[in-house]
Amino acid sequence: FYKNIEHYNYDPSVDIYGFLEGKTIKDDQKFNTPWLKLVEKITNKEFYDNICNEYIICSGTTLGKKNAINTYVEVMCEHLSKIGKYHKVILDQGYHNYIFYTNLLNLNIKLLSNHNKECLVNTVGRKVEQFYDDDYNIVNKNNVIPYVVHQYDRFPSKLQKKFLNRLSLI
Repeated sequence: FYKNIEHYNYDPSVDIYGFLEGKTIKDDQKFNTPWLKLVEKITNKEFYDNICNEYIICSGTTLGKKNAINTYVEVMCEHLSKIGKYHKVILDQGYHNYIFYTNLLNLNIKLLSNHNKECLVNTVGRKVEQFYDDDYNIVNKNNVIPYVVHQYDRFPSKLQKKFLNRLSLI
């Protein structure tokens, strides 16, 4: 955590938040497209064409109200338990996007990007060089300090040491 998430101005009408990675599903032919097509095959439901132009939702960060998170976990577990012969394939991200974009949760979902002015979560991913300023503050592309830094471990260890004095890893 980079800032106290209890100070974030949450929308009380939102049940659960998802966080966009900044790349469309169809533009990620290496990971997300194959995962979603496999989920489509397993569920026997065609949805890929309806969501392929949407941005990837990171499965590593999900925030919400207690009952919404409980619903999310139940739905994810139900779907992941049906993987069967595909058990060696990691499909959490595929199912996460399927569940959110088809709203199988039947909840009020809000999707946020790394680049919004509030920057609740900043998923740094593999392009970590663009996510910090000259003072080694982790920032988004709009130079906003996030509340949560996701995938901090993607930074090289030398950079991680420079950030440590600024982070409160709770």
